[in-house]
Amino acid sequence: MNMGEMLKTQNKKWTKETHQQYCRNYYWKNKKKRQEYNRQWKEKNPNWMKEWYQKNRENRMNKHQEWNLNNKIKQRKYRRDRRLIWKQFCIELGLVSCSICGYTRCWRALDFHHMNPDKKETRITTLMSLSLSEKNKEKFLKELKNMILICANCHRELHSEEEDKKDVPT
Repeated sequence: MNMGEMLKTQNKKWTKETHQQYCRNYYWKNKKKRQEYNRQWKEKNPNWMKEWYQKNRENRMNKHQEWNLNNKIKQRKYRRDRRLIWKQFCIELGLVSCSICGYTRCWRALDFHHMNPDKKETRITTLMSLSLSEKNKEKFLKELKNMILICANCHRELHSEEEDKKDVPT
């Protein structure tokens, strides 16, 4: 029995809520079929989404900002959880102390330093702001080959020495 027939037998009106419930139920019952239809539609209409996003940019940005304002606590929790997952991953890799002085007191005071900035492919902080997927793990491990973990003080000193070398006229 579909939602329309059910509503008729119960003498209920078709409201926005019942329509949403019907659509939700239909989606879950026919999920694979809908996904396949959507995939085919996107292949046939590749420019539609791009044009729609460009036309509705302002509206989407406003909705996104509104959602951010209404969900600050949810966002903080999500960021904190994601940060803890990355921290645990780094600890499992043995990244727990400064490579120069051995500092271990506060994990947030440790920085990743690129040994050769020319080989930098991804900003590690950007990567760590994403979820810990297999793809991101691979990128992280690849980037880790060109980096060392050092404390904030050693990092500042290291960059200060590099800047001092640049300032000296030859």
